[in-house]
Amino acid sequence: MMMAESLAQQRRVECSLGQGAVSAASPDQYNPARSSEASVMTYVVEIPTMEPHAQSGRIPGWEQKVPDPQARAEISSVFREGGRLLCQQEVPDVLELLDNPRPIPNAFVTYAGMMIVGEVVRNIIEYLEKGLHQFFPIEVHTKDNGVVQGRFFVFNVYTCQSSIVDQESDVTPHFMCKSSHEIMYINYSKKKISVKKSSLSNVNIWRENRYPGALLISDMLEYEMLSKGVSFFRLWPAIET
Repeated sequence: MMMAESLAQQRRVECSLGQGAVSAASPDQYNPARSSEASVMTYVVEIPTMEPHAQSGRIPGWEQKVPDPQARAEISSVFREGGRLLCQQEVPDVLELLDNPRPIPNAFVTYAGMMIVGEVVRNIIEYLEKGLHQFFPIEVHTKDNGVVQGRFFVFNVYTCQSSIVDQESDVTPHFMCKSSHEIMYINYSKKKISVKKSSLSNVNIWRENRYPGALLISDMLEYEMLSKGVSFFRLWPAIET
């Protein structure tokens, strides 16, 4: 554990915001569906495990790019859980899908827990909150080695908040942290999460401190994606207190 933490800390120092990431979409490139206003609802994102939003794949050349298996394991945890910035040299350049999905989803998870989004998703998120997240270009191939048209990005959500109210939510502590609640998990089947409204900032997509892998979004982001016909992951509303 200490070795993994040391490696993660070293990589935090090495990486800087935006290194290798694509610049945000400017207002004249994206037309919002509604004017900027305060979010009134929070949604919990269910990370998909089945098609079309979960796609099996492989990432050729990644072992050569990141030879250390411990480093690859730590980077994979960042793909799944956020927690720090990524460097361009850590991120794969090509994703080969093991199938031929038609069409390619606007957002999906794949090998090593990577979250891949299309350009329309990136533009929406970057318009709403420029520079808060990282998007690294990646070339997507299908099983028959056809290069998928359009631009795709490895999406790293590393911005965190502490909004979930444990006592009012259906959550479970890690077995090693039952008393301290330092590490918690959402019981997704129960669909009962309460968030403290006063703990929410103006962020529209975020990770939760203490909740590895948890992902939440605002109703503003949900509305913008719906308005653009974007098929995102399954969502369910949290209770704001």
